Amino acid sequence: ITVEEGLEEEEITLPPLLIQPYVENAVIHGLAKKAGGGTVAVHFQRDNGALAVTVRDNGLGFRQEEGQAPSIRHSSVGMTITQKRLELLGSA
Repeated sequence: ITVEEGLEEEEITLPPLLIQPYVENAVIHGLAKKAGGGTVAVHFQRDNGALAVTVRDNGLGFRQEEGQAPSIRHSSVGMTITQKRLELLGSA
């Protein structure tokens, strides 16, 4: 987990478990089937006065035209629910 230089802890206020579905998705879909494991990075930074959070992994990836990792075909609602939460908070 990294935080942009100058961004104070007090400036980072998030509803509980807001980032969790994205980190979980990176682990399950990006790293779970990668031989030798991998890395998930979470970075907090300012973006035009708002807080931007980036979740990245060095996992298997996916083909852009498929929209999801190959061989993974299931219905996930965690990120959809989180997006709706952000919309309700006026942050999306």
